[in-house]
Amino acid sequence: MDQKVTTVAGGTAPVPSLLHRERSVHQILGGGKFADVVLWKQKRKSIGILGGSTLVWFIFEWSGYTLISLVANIVLFLLIALFAWANLAALVNRPLPPVPEVQLSDEKSNKIAKRVAKEVNGVLNYARSLSTGKDFPMLLKTCLMLWVLGNVGQWFSLLTLIYLGVIGTLTLPLAYERHEDQIDQFIQKIVQKARNQYHKLDECCLSKLPQCCKN
Repeated sequence: MDQKVTTVAGGTAPVPSLLHRERSVHQILGGGKFADVVLWKQKRKSIGILGGSTLVWFIFEWSGYTLISLVANIVLFLLIALFAWANLAALVNRPLPPVPEVQLSDEKSNKIAKRVAKEVNGVLNYARSLSTGKDFPMLLKTCLMLWVLGNVGQWFSLLTLIYLGVIGTLTLPLAYERHEDQIDQFIQKIVQKARNQYHKLDECCLSKLPQCCKN
């Protein structure tokens, strides 16, 4: 984290910035249309995404529909409509339905396959390093993260988690941009408390483990 000087109780003290100080939040987000929507610089699109995601979440959560059933019904309706259109067009000598011919080139397929393989290999190497006990602190952090995700998964469905992610994307960057100093001070306190707790854990437990578990 970069350092910045912020007035706190008792004078001025360097407070680590959550984002790079030489770049604005808009620049961190890419500086394009996505950043404009996330930071509500294009309010109509932001409201449209928020309203659309809320409508989709409400429909799925309260109608009893699942994503698979909805997609299957939509595809079924489209196939029946296109089949009827094509046969009716042949009878009355009208043009066939404008169904585009979409093909994935070999070059594009190879790029996708290489990217997927790279990500999968990275995950496998990470899992191997954890399972062989080479990085015990990272194993502890991973187990803690999985435990948190497991408990959160019991509270919310996948659709609700995605919806919460959309809400967070449209609110958290904007809140940070408007209240950057206060948020940085709060995060500094949280990080300091987390470090103190980790040092206590290291003194009473981790430092007493065999050296092979920590290497």
